[in-house]
Amino acid sequence: MHQLQQETDLRKAVQKNQFHNHYQPIVRLDAASLVGFEALIRWPHPHMGMFISRGSSSPPPRRWVSLFPITRHIVEQACRDLQSWQGILGNRIELTMNVNISSRHFLHPSLLDDLREILHSSALPPHQLKLEITETVLMEDSQETVRLAQRLKDFGIRLVMDDFAPATPR
Repeated sequence: MHQLQQETDLRKAVQKNQFHNHYQPIVRLDAASLVGFEALIRWPHPHMGMFISRGSSSPPPRRWVSLFPITRHIVEQACRDLQSWQGILGNRIELTMNVNISSRHFLHPSLLDDLREILHSSALPPHQLKLEITETVLMEDSQETVRLAQRLKDFGIRLVMDDFAPATPR
């Protein structure tokens, strides 16, 4: 019953646009300089408080990100915000924005078209967007993943491995 209630709450939250991006800075340690941000989704639940990536009562963000309207919202907002910040900074520094993409959305047929549309409407150059994928994405449909990765690269969008856990020696 608890899980069903959370699913219902998630769907209502999508309809009411209750999800927000928070940004984690990405710093280049050798130069101690800011190089970009990672967009992190947050959900201020109306009755249970802020749902973030940690906490036993909070549905994990991976479940939220699997809902397509949320993914699109995250990417759109992140691109608009970065373009705004970049406008303030001018040419002094060029930042990047990392956004987590679920395997379901990574392999969605409209992903590249959606990203082109979002980047065009936000006026953000493609090379400033990085999609974070997990190694499970690579294993789901390896041939299609390789084709899509090449198409994204050709367009200028970079891929980053997220939560990569190297195999432990046995």
